[in-house]
Amino acid sequence: MNKVIMIQARMSSLRFPNKMLQKISGISLIEYVYNRCNCSKVANGVIVLTSTEKSDDILFEECRKKSIPVYRGSLNNVLQRYIDASEYIGAEIICRVCGDSPFVDVESIDKMFNIMMDNINLEYITKNGHYNGFKSEIFNLSALKKTNQNRLTNEQKEHVTLFLLENEKSFNTEIINKNIECKNQDGITLTVDYPEDIIDVDMVANSVDGFCATTKDIVNILNKK
Repeated sequence: MNKVIMIQARMSSLRFPNKMLQKISGISLIEYVYNRCNCSKVANGVIVLTSTEKSDDILFEECRKKSIPVYRGSLNNVLQRYIDASEYIGAEIICRVCGDSPFVDVESIDKMFNIMMDNINLEYITKNGHYNGFKSEIFNLSALKKTNQNRLTNEQKEHVTLFLLENEKSFNTEIINKNIECKNQDGITLTVDYPEDIIDVDMVANSVDGFCATTKDIVNILNKK
C-alpha cells in the first residue's frame, strides 16, 4: 500500500505570517521539515500540501525551486485538501505532519506505518506522551472519506482529524503511549508558532547531527540546555 507523509503548510499564519520560509540552520523551515520527513525508512514519499490562495504562491515556488513535491488545495477545508491530494497521488495510508514541526518523531512515524500495515482494519493511529513538536498521526484514505460524509463544522474541516477524534467509537483507532522524558521543557518549544520560537529550533537544529537525528538525541540536547 502506498504510504505517504503529507506536510500541511501555509504562509497566512495569524501568529507568525510567512514562517514557513524563515531560516533554521541555514535553510527554510519547509525545506527542513521536508528533509526531516525524508528520513523515514517506511514511507513511499513525502509531499507538501499548501493552498491555492495567492499568499501561498511564494511557498509553492520555494518547493518547486527545492524540488520538493507540492500539492495545492483548499485553504480552509484542509480535510478536502488531504482527500484530493491522496487521490491525486494514489496515497492509501497518510501521515499528517504540521509544517511548523521541524523535529517530528520519524521513528514513531515508521512504527505507526508498520502497525497500520499489519492491521488492515485500523483507520487511525497516533501516540500520546509526545513533547510539543514531535507528534504526528496516521490514517487511511477511507477514514478521511468516511469523515467527509458527515455534516461537518468549519472547524472540523480545518482540523483534519477533529471529527474522527470526537467520534472515536465510529472509527477503528489505536492510541499508543510513548513517554519522552524532557527535564527542561519550561520556556522551550519545538514548534514554530511565534517569531521567538525560531531561536529555540535553530539552536536545536545547529546542535544535532543532520536531519535524521533521533528523538532521543534531540531530547538529550534539550536536557543539556
